[in-house]
Amino acid sequence: TYGQGSLATISARGTGAGHTAVLWNGFNLQSPMNGVLDFALVPIAFMDEINILSGGSSALYGSGAIGATIDLQNRIEGNEKRTLQFGTTIGSYGLRANQFKITGQHKKVKAQLKLFNQWASNDFPFVDATAIGRPVVKQKNAALKQFGFLQSNQIQLSNKSIWNTYIWFQSNERAIPPSITESNSNAVQYDEVLRLATDVVHYLNDKHTVKIRAAYFDESILFNSNTVDALSRSKNFIAEAEDNISFGKNQVNIGIQQQHTSAFSDGYGSDFQQNKSAIFLAWQRQAFADHWKLALKARQTLVDGQWIPFTASFGILGKLHPALQIQASLSRNYKIPTFNDLFWADGGAQGNPDLRPESSFNQEAGLQFQPNLKPFKLTTKITGFNSKVKDWILWAPADDGTWTPNNQRHVWSRGIELSNQFSKQFGEWQTHFNLQYTYLKATIESNASATNLGTQLIYTPSHKGQYQLQVQRKKTAIYFLHALTGQRFTSTDNSNALAAFQLGQLGLSQSIAIKKIQLNLKLDVNNLWNTDYQVIAWRPMPPRHFRFSFRLNW
Repeated sequence: TYGQGSLATISARGTGAGHTAVLWNGFNLQSPMNGVLDFALVPIAFMDEINILSGGSSALYGSGAIGATIDLQNRIEGNEKRTLQFGTTIGSYGLRANQFKITGQHKKVKAQLKLFNQWASNDFPFVDATAIGRPVVKQKNAALKQFGFLQSNQIQLSNKSIWNTYIWFQSNERAIPPSITESNSNAVQYDEVLRLATDVVHYLNDKHTVKIRAAYFDESILFNSNTVDALSRSKNFIAEAEDNISFGKNQVNIGIQQQHTSAFSDGYGSDFQQNKSAIFLAWQRQAFADHWKLALKARQTLVDGQWIPFTASFGILGKLHPALQIQASLSRNYKIPTFNDLFWADGGAQGNPDLRPESSFNQEAGLQFQPNLKPFKLTTKITGFNSKVKDWILWAPADDGTWTPNNQRHVWSRGIELSNQFSKQFGEWQTHFNLQYTYLKATIESNASATNLGTQLIYTPSHKGQYQLQVQRKKTAIYFLHALTGQRFTSTDNSNALAAFQLGQLGLSQSIAIKKIQLNLKLDVNNLWNTDYQVIAWRPMPPRHFRFSFRLNW
């Protein structure tokens, strides 16, 4: 993240932000123009379920699913005729947020509407390390305003058919704050998105399902400053059909996808279009007395008449012992160049239409230990992973000084992930403890200049971990979270680095039932230790700050 309310992206297992696929009800949200999704513009309250799948999944989800896949889902649950939810949040530095949800059902139709708005000044104090005497100053030009709604419908067409529709609109206005080394900025960015999606699921029988879905995304960005007024806009249409069949201990899913993308930017000079077609296959089988599961997935994609390298994955999951489970997988994955990579032609930079897709070969293996220790519950996981990304696209200056992208870099990432979950009931008291740790080595193995080989990728910590303790009695809960982020290099030769930092978070929640009304109160203290830290060099982060929220359900 570049700071409170600013651009926020996710990188996984030593890959770039564009190597994490983000799906919304099955459709990829990564921008076709820059290849990433800004999570600062995704309201968590809009999502009913969030799943994170680590590792490569391009065979199933297509371009960009190299480091991880984040799956955002909407669903209308429950059979009540009407439910209402209202919540509001107030916090430090002018934070105000409201959310509202209403769900209704009439005969065979379910409908749901979610609304949210948020604004904040983000004028937090920080130490200006570049000024004499290291004075404390306030963040400038960092205000944020957001509004959006998500409307969902579920229609029971027949006993065997369901039709779902989704409409997601959002408008965002945010000032772009200067870095510590810059003078004051008056830059403002306006983001507006309209996302429409629909799917029809038809159950031919209990072992055969057909699903047809389509989506249309219209996204625009307007950037204004003293020197630049730039407009970018992309439109994306996606259609997909899947057939899922189960027979014996086998399950087969085969599908086709067609996608048409158009984009315009002041940096391109004209409109550009792209057509993608894909066919994918997934096979899964229960084996060895149903204690083992085998999975094979494959995908072939065609982009503007050019074949993308064939991608496939194989995975195995099984029990070595009632308390011990093993999993392993191999996968080949890819990421196609973005529109910016291909077509940019402005400001001393020039895209490269001859770029090749980035490709990776991923492997991982892990163990899960879950002994029967009643009344204790214990789950321990350890996973080792390894991946090599080839033809990593890197922007660099050419001989004439023009910045241009090329398939310059090969990167090797490897590491270990460890997690431990423990819970215990002590009379009326429930305790939960969670520990996570990642060791990661992500090094440059080759590039065009043959320099900085073997160095760690910038902004990629070798050590990262956190633990969380929660204690709950009836409807009262308190939790504490402590997180560590290790040193991160800020130059490719690893000569400059940001120091490691530790953050604490403390929270208290209370639920109160008043007849049919449920009231939930929550108080969070973030950056408990008042740590002075930076995630991105020269981009300050807020000191200790507070957030209070309440939510009514009836």
